[in-house]
Amino acid sequence: MHLGESPVRLAEAKAAGVVSVPALLIGESVFHVNFGASLEQLEA
Repeated sequence: MHLGESPVRLAEAKAAGVVSVPALLIGESVFHVNFGASLEQLEA
């Protein structure tokens, strides 16, 4: 999912362990690619 296009899924991303974007969620593993923005910044 692209959180910029689907901000209603922020809670789902947080529950999965995503703390910043961009990130990939593969299975139950989170891979933070580079630091772009924290999820808190996306909520603002």
